[in-house]
Amino acid sequence: MGFLPDESRVLRPPGLVNRNSVYVGWLGWASAMLQNAIANRPALKSDLQIRRTTPLLNATKRCAITSASTPSSSPRPISRYEDYTFAKRDREMRYYIGQHPELFPKTVKRTFAEIVEPFTPVR
Repeated sequence: MGFLPDESRVLRPPGLVNRNSVYVGWLGWASAMLQNAIANRPALKSDLQIRRTTPLLNATKRCAITSASTPSSSPRPISRYEDYTFAKRDREMRYYIGQHPELFPKTVKRTFAEIVEPFTPVR
């Protein structure tokens, strides 16, 4: 991965199904339905494997096949980059809190009964 530094290799890989993969799958389906609607075919009932296709539908099929076969064009690198940036931000926050403990005082642990008012039933 060219756009991720080497320190991102310690993070666990994202799952195969995450919000980015669902979004890309929905985008491919929606673009095919849009292409069917533009070509005056029934948008939901028309088959995607029509012999006379237009360039947009061909590109959609090509992207779907490419993303299924190669990991570089799938949404997984996007998820890995997202995980890395969140982990980096969390690490910097934890370091800042450790360097400035006077700004973040420890809270007193209280039970739920101490927080809630005593219950008196009204009859």
